[in-house]
Amino acid sequence: MLIFEIIAVGLVLSADSFSAAVAMGFRPFKKKDAIKFAICSGGSEGLVAFFGAMAGLHLISKISSFDHWIAFGLLAMVAIHMAYEGFRDLFSKEVKNKKLEFHSFAKVLIVSFATSLDAFGVGIGFGVAQKNILPYIISISFFAFIGTILGLNLAKKIAKF
Repeated sequence: MLIFEIIAVGLVLSADSFSAAVAMGFRPFKKKDAIKFAICSGGSEGLVAFFGAMAGLHLISKISSFDHWIAFGLLAMVAIHMAYEGFRDLFSKEVKNKKLEFHSFAKVLIVSFATSLDAFGVGIGFGVAQKNILPYIISISFFAFIGTILGLNLAKKIAKF
């Protein structure tokens, strides 16, 4: 039963990495870009889950009353910024005449960490429950990596239609 739980947590937390990859994958990208994005997504999911577990062990009482608002605010800012860029690119005459490139490394990092905020909450739960976090971090990172690659490739196929 434990292995099922570990895999399920990894799969569930990979959904936001997959979604972000689909949204960002409509720009042309190379295999190298996809690997960098997937490493950032997987790494940030695992790292944030680890920090969440440490917070769950030590700081839960200090942030539990407002942690959901921090996550909401950060995710809302990322969503608004992505929507703005999408509409700007859609209606801009400059963009229509210019060859688009994949997103900057800084943007990939920001999106990777912003989409991993739910992993922080899960990590807090693991810290409070005093679970062995290592198998979960491996699962979370692995499935976020795979989800990012799948999301980018799905967007590339959709963009061809």
